Amino acid sequence: MAASRNGRGPSARGRKKGAPGRAGSAAGRGPRPTPRQARPQSSASTPKKRRKAHPNQQVRLSPAAARRQRAIRQLYIRRVLSILALVAILVGIYFIGRFVWNSVQISLAQHADSSESVDDVPEPITDCAPQDLTATMTNGESTAIEGQGWSTHITLTNTSDTECTTDGALKSVGFAITSGDVPVYDTTQCADQDAQKLLLLGPGRSWTTTVSWDGRHAPNCDSDKVAAPGTYVMALKAPRATGNDQAVVVIEPAPPPPEPSEDDESSDDSQSTDTGDE
Repeated sequence: MAASRNGRGPSARGRKKGAPGRAGSAAGRGPRPTPRQARPQSSASTPKKRRKAHPNQQVRLSPAAARRQRAIRQLYIRRVLSILALVAILVGIYFIGRFVWNSVQISLAQHADSSESVDDVPEPITDCAPQDLTATMTNGESTAIEGQGWSTHITLTNTSDTECTTDGALKSVGFAITSGDVPVYDTTQCADQDAQKLLLLGPGRSWTTTVSWDGRHAPNCDSDKVAAPGTYVMALKAPRATGNDQAVVVIEPAPPPPEPSEDDESSDDSQSTDTGDE
């Protein structure tokens, strides 16, 4: 009984040891029965295989993945816009700085030019002082004929180192005539007092004019009396220059009118006779 319970009886032992033999016996008995076909496993227990997506096929994303992808895209766009804005600001700063720099350079150049032009401005031309001009009287004849007058050349010379202006009208350049202590004529007083003749004389430059006397004895410029023969002194007058030139002129009597000849007398008699006959 015990042996049979424990499976250690002759039958069990023989069954165990004779397992190969049973296989052999089974082979001898006939074909081995086919094993059961494997049951198909359920889809829940077997993992699904991922199918490869086609390159042109859009993959549907879950809402969370779509939100994450939109957030990444917006962040990328914001970064790109920030970089573009920064680049635009830097470019604007560059051009503004360049414009300011050019403006400063132009302003400095203009200031330098203006300062140079101010430094290069010549001194204003002033009137000649008497010590800057010398006056001389030349080419006057030593004799003159009564009633024919006399003339001379008067030269003004700038002896200074700068150019200056003076008046060359007859009221400023002339001579006075005296006979002893008696005034005879003054060309500066008898000239037009409103006339002007502006002269610009450079350093060392000269100007010459001719001044004439008509031979009258008119201290006040209003007489038609002819100066009598004699010796006269012509003294230079140039209030705006220095010079004390003078000339001594002898006025000779005018030659007497020619006496009528015999032919002239005969012609006069014949004319008178003809007149009487008429």
